[in-house]
Amino acid sequence: MTTIREIVRFKYDDKLLRMKKGGTMLRKASILLITLALLVSMLAGCGDSKTDTTTAKSITPIKLVPQKADVLGYIDLARISSDQDIAELYNSMPKGEGTEFPQTFEGALEIVGKDLEQCVLFADLSSMSKSDGASSEAENNGYLGIIITGTLDKDGLLKFIESTAGEPLASTDYKGYRIQSDSSNEMGIVFISEDEMVIGTMQAVKDVLAVKAGEQSAIKGKVLDGYNDLGNALFKLAAAVPAEALGESLNNSESESPIDLSMFKDVETISLTIDKKGQAFPLALKLCFTSADSAENIKSLLGSLKAMLGSEAMDIPEEYQALVSLLKDLKITQNGSCIDISIELPISIIEDLSKNVDPSQLPLLPNK
Repeated sequence: MTTIREIVRFKYDDKLLRMKKGGTMLRKASILLITLALLVSMLAGCGDSKTDTTTAKSITPIKLVPQKADVLGYIDLARISSDQDIAELYNSMPKGEGTEFPQTFEGALEIVGKDLEQCVLFADLSSMSKSDGASSEAENNGYLGIIITGTLDKDGLLKFIESTAGEPLASTDYKGYRIQSDSSNEMGIVFISEDEMVIGTMQAVKDVLAVKAGEQSAIKGKVLDGYNDLGNALFKLAAAVPAEALGESLNNSESESPIDLSMFKDVETISLTIDKKGQAFPLALKLCFTSADSAENIKSLLGSLKAMLGSEAMDIPEEYQALVSLLKDLKITQNGSCIDISIELPISIIEDLSKNVDPSQLPLLPNK
């Protein structure tokens, strides 16, 4: 029997948010949307950046994110789902064998509904730093929520989840809403209205409902400020990185890395934007550290890696040579304790890379 957790695959392995192998379902209602939107963002063909026309109604998801969140992200589903060029890119992309990744762009989106608008995602990285012995059961399940707005197919989605899980979903009443979950009770899905739903770990879902009821505070402070500073984008994300969580993650990964990852231990905040402008795809990453010295060290490291990629001694596979050549134009600048990394990817590069993308190899969508 497949559980919702196995379908969504939220699990902290080695204190990193990874996807648990096994199972096949709610990913198509939550992780699939995130992965799909990110894939399409990176594969986007045409469709210029648009001026933000969101209304007061569409801002609601941010107002429902709990204060506890230290990661806040946004995916413009309306722009993604309405672009025919993006749909064609997705349809032509290899889907991988042994996965249930939808074969068509329309089929992927219709799992949740039509005329999708926004996807707001949030998480709490600080829970990653707690040892399993000291954590509550809820904390061991992680903390991540996804709020989706648009014309939702509630009945169709719930039937899809039940048929894929092989068991009926149980209902729990909370704050006047009905949370649907499987027997594990680790993950939940709730429809706040006809055009708004929340999927995530059970505590994250309950916290959204508590915020809506006025019993918890909505997110504010440096994470929200950093998020708002990012402006309009197809995808954007802001995060405040807990030192203890990052330190442990780096220690677990250091033996597998050819570079000294401890240099990143002083990262305080991270922000990322991906957008579409004309015939190029701008990507901007900002890393802020505890000191200017730490930022300068990372700038030097990235500069060395950039130079290495440009070396004739590097044996680069033919299909990636154009991309590696483009990375020579990677811009790395320092402003005090922050590093800005930016690049514009031409459509031709994105199209070439899409031919080599295998969703079955992505950590979000492992093989069955």
